[in-house]
Amino acid sequence: MEDQDEHLLTRASQGDFHSFEALLRRYEIPILSYAFRMSGDTAQSERIFDEVFRALAEALDSLPLPHKFDVWIFRTARRFLLRGIRETRMIRPQDVSPSTSLVSKTGSGSVQIRIRDGLESLQRSRREALILKVYHNLSYKDISTVLGAPVKTVNYWIELALSELRGRL
Repeated sequence: MEDQDEHLLTRASQGDFHSFEALLRRYEIPILSYAFRMSGDTAQSERIFDEVFRALAEALDSLPLPHKFDVWIFRTARRFLLRGIRETRMIRPQDVSPSTSLVSKTGSGSVQIRIRDGLESLQRSRREALILKVYHNLSYKDISTVLGAPVKTVNYWIELALSELRGRL
């Protein structure tokens, strides 16, 4: 997928609207999902998505093609998300939808509620690291880059988050 992202970025930077649109479609659900799980606000999630792709469109000419575009785009989304949090001074994690991996593996409504409540109770850094790992399948190194924290810290946050969730389930 990285090669395909790089190819689409190269073509988009040369003015190919269809390549830009393909990137937008590929990352629409992951970015909306990430922003929604972290903010709990659909409107804010949509604003973040718009801002991320506006930033990409503005940076295409000067953007050194990132080796890992998914890391760049999540990091950019996080920057806009944190700015929104600072502006509103709140963060509310949202319900986990039944289609998400943790819930779909359990299939039980009561477990789904406990997972949602468990995620809501996690410290923001732990919740964010866990969301990037479980729902977006990023590597520890990539999560480290997105969050601006050492890999060992990311590993620690995820282990703590999983331990806390296990304790609640």
